[in-house]
Amino acid sequence: MPLSNQSVPPCAVVISSCDAYSDLWPYFFHFFFKHWPTAPTPVYLIANERTYGDPRVKTINVGPDQQWGSNTRLAISQIDEELVVLLLDDFFFDAPFPTETFRQTLEQFTTAKGRLLELRLHGEAGEAVHGTGFRRADPQNLCAGINSNLWRRDLLLEIAEPGLNIWQCESLVRKKLREGEKNFFFMDQQAPKQISFVEGVRGRFWKPEGLAYMRKNGIEPDLGWRPCPPQGNSFFAKLIRSWQKRGMDRRRAAMVTPSSLEILPLASLES
Repeated sequence: MPLSNQSVPPCAVVISSCDAYSDLWPYFFHFFFKHWPTAPTPVYLIANERTYGDPRVKTINVGPDQQWGSNTRLAISQIDEELVVLLLDDFFFDAPFPTETFRQTLEQFTTAKGRLLELRLHGEAGEAVHGTGFRRADPQNLCAGINSNLWRRDLLLEIAEPGLNIWQCESLVRKKLREGEKNFFFMDQQAPKQISFVEGVRGRFWKPEGLAYMRKNGIEPDLGWRPCPPQGNSFFAKLIRSWQKRGMDRRRAAMVTPSSLEILPLASLES
């Protein structure tokens, strides 16, 4: 059931993804439900053609990829909840989600008429928002992004412009701040932490810290499918990454078969 009470509109959790990252879904949802077992369900997953085989997850298939803005707008238009927590699929929860603290955050966000709250960012800059644990973002304090945020659904539809990639949509959030938006918030430095995660993937590859987190939890990803190449900007590191990207592209071009459309959970690791 949606997380709600008499004073707070229903809140949905939406995972922004695509089929090219479907190999991460079992890992993402393993840690998501481990650390937030009371999350409002169904959790919505944005995908192209593939689905995730868990009754707690509702896959919204948007068809062939048309950039982040188009995919997100099409998916969000199918969700009724007024508030949306948007998460990216390659950030893995690594600590219990504070359900009661978040319930209070939702109440404060609603009372303050918030439109965007950056749950992961804490700081002391910006004006304190009376009666809340929030600070107000402003043109001098441009901390306004996409991932791990609480959104008003109508705002998310505004910035998810068709044809724009995720970075271009993120720039529209900052543009709204420069144009005078007053109801974009982030967490005060002293406010309870809302969310904690490990960034597992960057530039299509496993990050060393992401791979270490998997292995710490007894999970060994298929590095033939998504490698963890050398880091840094040396000639050989760049050469290896380029070679591995071409191999990934060849494998992904042939990945969709009738037997591979549904991605299954890590059943052996689920508690």
